[in-house]
Amino acid sequence: MSWIQTYMGHKFDYNDVEHSTIDIKDIAHSLSQICRFSGMSKKFYSVAQHSLRVCESLKDCNKETQLYALLHDAAEAYISDVPRPLKENLEKYKEIENNIFFNIIHTFGINADRYCNVDTWIIKRLDNHWLACEATQLFNKGSIDNWISKYFDDTRKIEKLIFEDMKTVEKKFLKKYNELRII
Repeated sequence: MSWIQTYMGHKFDYNDVEHSTIDIKDIAHSLSQICRFSGMSKKFYSVAQHSLRVCESLKDCNKETQLYALLHDAAEAYISDVPRPLKENLEKYKEIENNIFFNIIHTFGINADRYCNVDTWIIKRLDNHWLACEATQLFNKGSIDNWISKYFDDTRKIEKLIFEDMKTVEKKFLKKYNELRII
């Protein structure tokens, strides 16, 4: 068996991803319930909250760039959040994640060719910035020095996290998607 049942009742097949099984409601629901850092943090902070912060950091950019930022971790709705150090050692996982991600952005009308260069770099930089901001507030002090030195963009300040319940975050994610949707 190579498929999972989604929140909205779709049969999502890892070996044959169909656009009709990719649903923004599944993505918002799942990401709002997945904790960053494999749940190893002092407090619950979801992947959806992280995605919203990355997206909101690009509020002066065009809608397509903001939507790409909102969905930059959307594949995790179907494959969960694997910590970076482990993900870097899982070649097949990265292949599956990339396939799902490109199906997601295609489903929601984002031009994949455009986002394989400059905009991806900008979003990755903000992704790393927020990762560092999150680490400073979600881990004990002694364990974050490596995160800061590796991922923190010293041209920006550490920004305070906002902690909200899962349902609120799910609704905000869907609202932001509806503001940005292309198709």
